[in-house]
Amino acid sequence: MTFTAPWEVFKPYFSYLTMFLGMGLISGSLVHAAQPDMRSYALLLMTIGAALFAFGSYLNEVLFKTGILGDSVLKYVSVSLLLAVGIGMVSGAAQHFYDTPIFASWSAPIGVFVSSLAFAIRQGYVLHRRNWMLMILGGLVFASVFHLGLRAYAESLPTSPGHHGGASPAAHVDDHAGGHGELGDAVATPADQGTMSGH
Repeated sequence: MTFTAPWEVFKPYFSYLTMFLGMGLISGSLVHAAQPDMRSYALLLMTIGAALFAFGSYLNEVLFKTGILGDSVLKYVSVSLLLAVGIGMVSGAAQHFYDTPIFASWSAPIGVFVSSLAFAIRQGYVLHRRNWMLMILGGLVFASVFHLGLRAYAESLPTSPGHHGGASPAAHVDDHAGGHGELGDAVATPADQGTMSGH
């Protein structure tokens, strides 16, 4: 019986931890970046998530398994990161569709298209140029149909209360206009008061 040293367990665990933590940060930050009040914070988290995923991918797939050296390392990590971003776009859109439905209707189809191509490259599939073109064309057609379906559903939804309970832009406009209307009815301007006193 061969016993495994604790360090040999921790090394792959650490690489998986950084990969999945990074993908989680990418997923959450992508959809939050659609909200102006959270954009700067979301972009910061996205950068951290991308760095974590790239580092974890390097550790897990390169150092611990394949031992690839040279320029292939950068290519592999870059394509893996592209795969993570694509999946993050789909995951974030699915989790927060009702918070930002129009944004999600774009994010999910683009994410499927990007991640499918990145996966094919990352796994080293050898495809003829004609097959690559068919794959890209098929992906674009699927993404377009997927987007149109999601967009139609998104536009049919009532005004969303917004993420974390905040009102959506449309709701703010309505409240703003309504508030001015009520204020105008309740408080007369000096000119109005002068006109009324004249009567």
